Amino acid sequence: MKKQIVLSVPKSCSQKWSGFTITNLGGFCSTCQKTVVDFTQKSTQEIAHYVAQQTKATCGRFSSSQITPSIFFKVQPGRKLLKNSLFLVSILAVSSPIFSQPLPSKEILETTLHQVALEHTVKGVVKDEDQLALAGVNIYLQGTTVGTVSDEMGKFEFPKKLKEGDVLLFSFVGLETQQYVVPANSPETLEIQITLPNSVMMGEIVVNEMYTKQPTSAQRFWNKVKSIF
Repeated sequence: MKKQIVLSVPKSCSQKWSGFTITNLGGFCSTCQKTVVDFTQKSTQEIAHYVAQQTKATCGRFSSSQITPSIFFKVQPGRKLLKNSLFLVSILAVSSPIFSQPLPSKEILETTLHQVALEHTVKGVVKDEDQLALAGVNIYLQGTTVGTVSDEMGKFEFPKKLKEGDVLLFSFVGLETQQYVVPANSPETLEIQITLPNSVMMGEIVVNEMYTKQPTSAQRFWNKVKSIF
């Protein structure tokens, strides 16, 4: 039997990383009284090796790019269930709503007001956490299908005039969706800069064991014969 290990984060933590006390491993959560290990810069293999050496449950912080990869490798002796075996390690997020992009609803009917509200032209630029321009960001008016996308320089100009209280949503795969609310007493033309932070999720890592049946000697021989042809 070949042992396979699946690392999963079945329940996302609702605490804010910015509120944690920084430690050499990541951050300390005063609510849970636990250290949350920052794995965002680690490879899947490094994450699995770290978990393999722990005797207690580990809480981790992951970026969106680490949620689904799988890799085979040998884990050095550490935790009993991981000792001297070949594993398939997957990091799975069962519940990670922060990575899903909201779908626009049908365009709502606007009621004509007796008093005409001031309309604004909204334009600007969208960047990531490193202040690099983001091309292809979806930008749309909440509650409608009206929208646009940022160009190769991260710039955009919304195609519809907006009123006080209107909400623009900015979404991009792998990054947190942000919103911008048109403020009161604004000038006719609004120039804004929106920063989309990396999507991350935190939670306790669950280690599950699975076993797969090894082929018999006859099956291995037959597989070798088939590979020749």
